[in-house]
Amino acid sequence: MASWKDDERKIIIDHNGCLRCCKLYTDHVTCECTAPPLKCDTYVKLMPEAAAKAKLAHDKCSKLTVATIFGSNSEGEDNVRGQK
Repeated sequence: MASWKDDERKIIIDHNGCLRCCKLYTDHVTCECTAPPLKCDTYVKLMPEAAAKAKLAHDKCSKLTVATIFGSNSEGEDNVRGQK
């Protein structure tokens, strides 16, 4: 699609989307998009409710749990950084 309404453009930009393929939370930007252009007769207007749903799904998938586990030394003391 050649042009976006202001409200749709704002939704796409606010949700890290691509202005070419209209996907939200993409790993690419418009100039790198390889998707075919959207067709006016099959396009469904992007609504705030759909953006909120995409945000929930993105937030759920993007939360990582990171932990560092230190073993104990030969004397039975825990190896904890910053503690003596």
